Amino acid sequence: MTRTVTIWLTKLTSIVSFDMQVIKVTDFTSNHLAVSAADGEDLNKVIVDHLKKKTPVSVDFVGIDLIISAFLNPAIGKLYGQFSSEEIRALVKIVHMSNDDAQLLKIVIEHAKKRFDSGYPEQDDSLDMVNED
Repeated sequence: MTRTVTIWLTKLTSIVSFDMQVIKVTDFTSNHLAVSAADGEDLNKVIVDHLKKKTPVSVDFVGIDLIISAFLNPAIGKLYGQFSSEEIRALVKIVHMSNDDAQLLKIVIEHAKKRFDSGYPEQDDSLDMVNED
């Protein structure tokens, strides 16, 4: 579920208005825990839909008590395989996340950038892949 928030920006001497969609992470999780990769995938799909339309989004972590990388990798990290860092930085705002969780998100983003910059094949992006050595 999303809410519309109107934000005014000043650029050079003109004022621009746009609607920022608020995406509540609690709408994708159960028990206030952001721990499921499947839940992260669901959140990612909604974010991607907005980014394709160039619609700014605020991803709101209010009410989330626990966040792990298994959720953040598909939810946020995977965005770096489809969009540039500049697009993500301009259109996605993370709010109501603790400092510790923000540090985890920073690590997830750094790893995602390296992974996708190196041409990491998408078909190998599955938890089912096992090293058969």
